[in-house]
Amino acid sequence: MRPRLLSLFLITVALLSACVQVDNKMLEKSPPARQFYALEAVRPLPAATGQADSVLRLAPFRLAPPFYGKGFIYRLDEHRYQSDYYHQFIADPAALITAATEKWLAASGRFAAVGSAVSRLEADWLLEGTVDALYGDFRQPQSPRAILELHLRLLDTKADRPSVLFQHRYTESLPFEPGPPANLVKAWNQGLMEILMQFEQDIAGSN
Repeated sequence: MRPRLLSLFLITVALLSACVQVDNKMLEKSPPARQFYALEAVRPLPAATGQADSVLRLAPFRLAPPFYGKGFIYRLDEHRYQSDYYHQFIADPAALITAATEKWLAASGRFAAVGSAVSRLEADWLLEGTVDALYGDFRQPQSPRAILELHLRLLDTKADRPSVLFQHRYTESLPFEPGPPANLVKAWNQGLMEILMQFEQDIAGSN
C-alpha cells in the first residue's frame, strides 16, 4: 500500500472509532433518577401537662382531586398544573400526613392514647381529614410558594350517633427558595407543622 493511501486509511479508521465512542457514550447516558421524599412535622412544643382521659382515633386522611398520585404537582398558571415524574412522595401523601398527625397528637399529652384506624382502642373521638390542596405554586416563578390545605373534622363518638365536635379548613401558603425540590418539601413540612399547632390550640380544653 502506498504511503498516501495508508495515511487515508488510518485517518478513516480513527474517525470511525471516534464516532463509535461518541455513540456509546450517548447510549450509556441514563435518564435522571427519580427522587422520593417524605412529609413530616417536627414538634417544637412541649407536651401539655395534666391528666388526659380521652382516646383519639384517626381515620385515614383522603386526598382531594386533582392532587391524586405521588408525583409533585406544580401550578403554572390559573388553569395549568404539571406533575413531576422525577420527584415523588415516598408513599401516598395523604397517608404521610395522617401518620405525621398521629405522631404529633400522640406526643401532645392531650390524649390518653392516640390510635390509627386499625387500632382496637375504644375511642372517644375520631379525627377525619381531607387534603384539599398540596402543590407548588409557580405562577410567579421567582417567588414560588408551597400550598397546603387541610380540612380537619373532630367527631364525638361516645354517643350512639357520632356528631361533629369541631371542624376547620386550614390553609398555609409559604414562600420557598427556587432551586432543588427539597426546598419545596421543607416548606410543606413547615406548613404542616403550623396547621397542627393551630389545630392543637383550637381543640385545647375540649377534652
